[in-house]
Amino acid sequence: MRRTAGLLALLLLAAAPAIAVDTNIYNIRTGAHSTGTLVTVGELTDVVVTASGRFGFCVQELVGLAPPPYTYMYCGLWVYTNGTHVGQLKKGDLVAVTGLTEEYFGLTEINVVTAGGDGDYAVVGSAPVPAPVHLRIADINDTGPFNEAFESILVRVDLNDPTLYARARDSFNEWYLSTSPTIGQGDSILIDSYSADPSPDGDFDYVIPPEGTLLSYVQGMLTYNYSKFKIAPRNCVEDLGMACAPALRGAWARSNAQVDVLFAVPVDPASAGNPNNYYFESPLAVLGAARDAIDPRLVHLTTSAQTPGTGDILYVEDVLSEGDLVPVPPNAQASFTQGLLSLYNIQYVPNVLQGNSPYNNKIVTTSGRVAAVDGNSYYLQEGDAGPFKHLYARVAPYGSLAVGDSVLLAGRVLEYFNSTYIGYSAGVQLWENLGPATSPVIAHPVTAGQIIYNAFPVTGQPWRPGNNLPEPWEDALVHLTTPVYADSVAAQAALYGEWWLLAGTDSCRTDIRHSLNDFGDLLSPRGLWVGDSLDMTGILRYEYTLYRLVPRDQSDIVILHSNMGVNEIPRDLLASLSQNHPNPFAGGTTLRFRLEDHATVSAEVFDVTGACVRRLLDRQPARAGEHMVHWDGRTDRGLRAEAGTYFYRLTVDGRSEARQMVRID
Repeated sequence: MRRTAGLLALLLLAAAPAIAVDTNIYNIRTGAHSTGTLVTVGELTDVVVTASGRFGFCVQELVGLAPPPYTYMYCGLWVYTNGTHVGQLKKGDLVAVTGLTEEYFGLTEINVVTAGGDGDYAVVGSAPVPAPVHLRIADINDTGPFNEAFESILVRVDLNDPTLYARARDSFNEWYLSTSPTIGQGDSILIDSYSADPSPDGDFDYVIPPEGTLLSYVQGMLTYNYSKFKIAPRNCVEDLGMACAPALRGAWARSNAQVDVLFAVPVDPASAGNPNNYYFESPLAVLGAARDAIDPRLVHLTTSAQTPGTGDILYVEDVLSEGDLVPVPPNAQASFTQGLLSLYNIQYVPNVLQGNSPYNNKIVTTSGRVAAVDGNSYYLQEGDAGPFKHLYARVAPYGSLAVGDSVLLAGRVLEYFNSTYIGYSAGVQLWENLGPATSPVIAHPVTAGQIIYNAFPVTGQPWRPGNNLPEPWEDALVHLTTPVYADSVAAQAALYGEWWLLAGTDSCRTDIRHSLNDFGDLLSPRGLWVGDSLDMTGILRYEYTLYRLVPRDQSDIVILHSNMGVNEIPRDLLASLSQNHPNPFAGGTTLRFRLEDHATVSAEVFDVTGACVRRLLDRQPARAGEHMVHWDGRTDRGLRAEAGTYFYRLTVDGRSEARQMVRID
């Protein structure tokens, strides 16, 4: 987790938004701005999208600014968005982009994500994508004199190299393009196959040509990753000088009587519309086929009634590419799951200790209403939002998305350290916003005991029997049925944004620093304080065997009573802590407390920013009875504490109570 100097510093930073520097790509690429500078491109000069990937897009100055003859040198950049742009922009869009300048392992980029609330991009018009710069392989490969200059630029390697050959793939499934078919002879450059981030928009999706294939040209974005310069073709039809086969990319159920099929290139409508060219491993029958009216790579199959949840394989033969009429490669097949699955189907496990979805690593189609939005991800719920009726979705949305919308989507079910989610899968592109759901979003009532922090024992952390008890509520929007009391996890819990929530003998944990859709800032203007009585709602997230209740926004945290030195945690939870005396005080003051039994005790003093200024007791063993601790008014460094408001906290066997005191000059 990110650490800060204190709540006050955070608030001051939040109150003063950064001002971006209007500049151009050429200045960024030639070092006019240091790494980490907040910049905006697209205001001073026109900037056009030349390629779109899953996690970002390439932009290029519409008019080159470098001296002739290579006027587009240093005029291209990669923009990292973590996928929020998918469905929002396309090749040929003029854009304005604001973000931080970064070097990502040698690749210069603008990072919209790390810029937080200051990061942005917007479509401001459209223009033709600049023609690729014609170069030789020797100009831009790893030893080429112009490789760095043309990074993230649309280039074409056929200048003085009219005959090019595909060579064998390497261990990363990339392949070499060479001026000679013989290894060790001629010039060569790696051609990227995956790291340009395949996208549902269609860029960076092509079939790797077999070894020995003769190509008249290759073009694409010049990228740099894993210490090598590579060309990343956007798609076969545009960027490879060869006949393109309609490789089968994927299949998924659109309904209980329809299956969608995606090819790598546009397909011939006649052969694609022949239902006899498709069959399933199961007895499922193909009743009709038709190419999509908008996307010529997509085919809709009408089928007999599907059985939701049944694994199946689609086989395709005799479908031809549009134009070249090249047939689909032999043994074309794609696995998928029949029908529309409920969220319950995907999440339910009979044994909560096991935790993994029965559809782990399967292509499924599902739907639900949006309970929370977290950047480009979102949380779904269905029906009464009961146990197992929730799912975290990372299939990038097309267009706007809001809480309460109903969505239909397909993707691959995955497990991230036993946290189930549905994510993007190459070759699958179903996401539809069906509009506002017919039933409202529900914050399902739970007790603190149902969503305990530790799923399994963790060294050094409290643990109660239950072993993964919260599994049915993973990624659910829940509301605690009774008020809870905030109790910090450690001496500087306010700085980390995590707090225990106490309700009688039960406890769970909340994380307000990493609140949803909040760019990592604290939700509350003053955060929480030990002893606050709260009405809490949030998404129950599971990460690294730990559950945390994460609020969506400020309205999910209702402070019923504030414990800024006035209200204290109920006596059944803590030992008895008395008000310090004297108070106010100038020199020193005495803190008194009473223990009902032997215990381990800590006593600390905090300032109003949440910073610990003095540790008076640090996990000291203490007998039952009355105790006194004196504070001489100095910090842990021996300096005299400034006049002002302070808080002292007593922690007894992991439970805390706090009060307010005032130091005067």
